[in-house]
Amino acid sequence: MANQIELREINKLIKEKFFIPTYQRGYRWDDRQVTDLLNDVYEFMGKANIQNGEFYCLQPIVVKKKDNGAFEVIDGQQRLTTIMIIQKYLEKRTYSISYASREGSEEFLENIAEHAENEESEMSNRNIDYFFMAKAFCTVKDWFESLIEEKEEYSLPDEFSTYLLKYCKVIWYEVEDSADSESIFTRLNIGKIPLTNAELIKALFLRKSNFETVGDKIYLRQLEIANEWDSIENKLQDDKVWYFINPDYANPLETRIEYIFDVIADKGSKDGENYTFISFSERMEEESIVEIWEQIKSYYRIILEWYEDQELFHLIGFLASSRANVTVRELLDVYFENEYKKSEFEDYINERIREYFDGVVLEELSYEDSWDQRYIRDVLLLFNVITVMNKSSAYSRFPFDSYNKKQWSLEHIHAQSAEGIGNSRELWISWIDEHLASFRQFTDSKYKKVVKTLEKVDRENITLSTFENLFDEISSMISDDYGVDLHNIDNMALLDCGSNSSISNNFFDVKRAMIIEKDRIGEFIPVCTRNVFLKYYSTDPSQIHYWSESDRIDYLSAIKTVLADYIDVDSEEETDE
Repeated sequence: MANQIELREINKLIKEKFFIPTYQRGYRWDDRQVTDLLNDVYEFMGKANIQNGEFYCLQPIVVKKKDNGAFEVIDGQQRLTTIMIIQKYLEKRTYSISYASREGSEEFLENIAEHAENEESEMSNRNIDYFFMAKAFCTVKDWFESLIEEKEEYSLPDEFSTYLLKYCKVIWYEVEDSADSESIFTRLNIGKIPLTNAELIKALFLRKSNFETVGDKIYLRQLEIANEWDSIENKLQDDKVWYFINPDYANPLETRIEYIFDVIADKGSKDGENYTFISFSERMEEESIVEIWEQIKSYYRIILEWYEDQELFHLIGFLASSRANVTVRELLDVYFENEYKKSEFEDYINERIREYFDGVVLEELSYEDSWDQRYIRDVLLLFNVITVMNKSSAYSRFPFDSYNKKQWSLEHIHAQSAEGIGNSRELWISWIDEHLASFRQFTDSKYKKVVKTLEKVDRENITLSTFENLFDEISSMISDDYGVDLHNIDNMALLDCGSNSSISNNFFDVKRAMIIEKDRIGEFIPVCTRNVFLKYYSTDPSQIHYWSESDRIDYLSAIKTVLADYIDVDSEEETDE
């Protein structure tokens, strides 16, 4: 028998016999876990619209049918035992649970009210399992008595049992006869890897009852879906595809096809853990599995179409990776809702980018304003993305996977101050040595003077104050712009936080050498950041060792030219006038 899955009312479990194998530990739920379950059901009772089919969903129960008709419980022992204890307190009918290695447990559960009330009961103290079972019964008893006394809800026990049996469901996952129970148990419990929505939905799709065909035709259709499933999953396991649609590196999915299921089910951050599975389970009661599977494939095909299209890949990738608060999930909804043609959708994407930068004046953005920083970062990100999209670089596509796996910050191209270098003699001496090695290469008299100044430093008695004075002195010697406000976008480049912390506060020539080395060993340096330190945008090649006013003018001009379709540069010129 193949794996079977369904949403099953607790009421339908009453007639069953459950068997707890030797590889499982005993019952261990504490007061909090028992109370949480009671509170969840009670809260559901207060707000449920059962006429509209609402129900409370418990976590999966994973079982395998034994030859004697009983079900071996692979996962869900704690929930099944707690529900049985609740029903025993309410004196309502319930299923039976037997244990392979805990003699007497079945009898203890059957008569738990008697054993729990007798604190001196020999059975209650015989082993730790009985202790937790008795304690859980007392927690249930105290919870009901307290609530009845507080709210005078004398009908609560009967009403609670009705809701528990009829309107609470478990995800019933019955594995095939040949499944290795202990391996599944180890994965779900020892390894703490729960069944994902994707796994549960896959079992839904492969149910025999979903297919109108018979015999070998069922098997062939199931095989077709399974192969298509694997093909989609394998493609989404490619990080280049995955971080294009899902930039949030801190929010991974083990089975990535689940992303498509979440989009179709419209799962939000506040929805329950198994919301997506429940959504598909309910749809399969009303709709053809073929239609549902075709919808999944259509979403996947559009994702792949966007990924493979040079322009859409870069523009959508930018929106998703920026702080524009636009996700690929949202764009998929918009695309299918409006039935866009490709050209119409491209226009829509371009307009979303323009809207994001509406009112932004590049010359007025300042690093000192935390709100402006987000725009500076995203202007520079778009500058890199469009540069790559236009193929004016060595890269053929912007690597959103590399970008989204890192945290990014803004690097001052020309160091603004000594602040941030650190407060230790070792760091100051290291800074001096790095700049001596750089400036000794040059024959210009200005740099010879810099070298002499650095060589004269009293290394043994250097202090923070003397180092800051040294930094300012060197800065004034090598740059004609000393004292100018260098917090504008024309002095900013995009760099990952790790590189920034190691490069920051060095002067331009030292930074350039460090960035070239990082690029040489294969670290991801955004193409425009690399171009800046190679003076790619500068029209005056006469000086290459520091970042001058003319360099800044040329750099800003390049940004405006590349982003002219997205940022209104005319308004900036009017402002200058």
